[in-house]
Amino acid sequence: AFLSFLSGPLNIELQTELFAPILVLHPCFSQIALTSQPVMREICTTAVDGGTQSYAKNDMLFQAGKEAKQMLFLTLGTLIYCFKPENSETTFQTTVNAGKWCVEAALWMP
Repeated sequence: AFLSFLSGPLNIELQTELFAPILVLHPCFSQIALTSQPVMREICTTAVDGGTQSYAKNDMLFQAGKEAKQMLFLTLGTLIYCFKPENSETTFQTTVNAGKWCVEAALWMP
C-alpha cells in the first residue's frame, strides 16, 4: 500500500528491486531477467501481489480440484506439500524450502 505514494518511476524501480531477486530463482523468470529487463519490470509491477503472507503449521494453502490462481515463492521457513491421488491409499509428501516455489501450474493453466 505504501508503494502507491511513490512516483511512477520510483514505484516501478522499488518493486523491481524487491521482487526480481525472488522471481529469478525460477528458471523461466531468470531467463526473462537476462533477456528483457523491461518485461521483468512489467512482471514485478503488474503480476506480483506485493503482499507477504504468513502461515501457521497445518494451514491449508490450496486444495485438490480447486483452481490455482497464483504461484507461491517461499522466502522463509519450510512448506510440506502432501498429495493423495484419487483412488489411492498412498499419500505423497515433499518438502519445499525457502528459495523455492510451488503451484507453478498457475502460470501455464488458464
